[in-house]
Amino acid sequence: AITEPPAFTPRPEGAYRSVAITRDGSVLAYVTDGQVATYSGGGRIVLRPLAGRARLLDTTPDALAPFFSPDGSRMGFRLGSDRYYVTSLSGGTPEPVTESVIAAFTNGAWFGSAGLIYESFGTLFTKPFGGPAEVLARPDESRRETYLYGVSLTPDGRGVLYSLVRDDMTSFDEARVMVKDLATGVTMELIAGGMSPSMTSSGHLLFGRGGALFA
Repeated sequence: AITEPPAFTPRPEGAYRSVAITRDGSVLAYVTDGQVATYSGGGRIVLRPLAGRARLLDTTPDALAPFFSPDGSRMGFRLGSDRYYVTSLSGGTPEPVTESVIAAFTNGAWFGSAGLIYESFGTLFTKPFGGPAEVLARPDESRRETYLYGVSLTPDGRGVLYSLVRDDMTSFDEARVMVKDLATGVTMELIAGGMSPSMTSSGHLLFGRGGALFA
């Protein structure tokens, strides 16, 4: 159990992921339940080493959806509905990485060692640091697909996992869990009925359905 002072109270999970952990399990990041924290709003980000004390990250009060770089030295996050930022865990001012995005239910992910994958208006983009954004995957209107969200990378960095939503679906529980092979460009469906997928180093696919976590 991790208990913190009232100023560092975690906010509940909502439309955006509120908690992230480094791959080695040594540092947590979570969004505080600040004054502007709502179902789709943000708060301040707290960094909490499991063997140390929590500290507030120097961000505005509207931060969302933290995620760590593969080596755990940097963290990405969103500020409101505006841009994705990246900051070093050792300190410094967060730097904007993307232009303005329009994203309703989304989380970013690291792309290699020098870029991000993120969703804007239902389309997935890759954005190298210092380079232009490129479309990675977009909904196919001929198949009634409306948007893609919940992106994450496989542990080997070869596949991009995400959820696909169609206009005939009545619940996020009906979303399709997809993977795109970055080497071949081939996309395939893994699970019919799941949201916000991620994969562990043991090869287990994790996804949400009906308020529960499945593997």
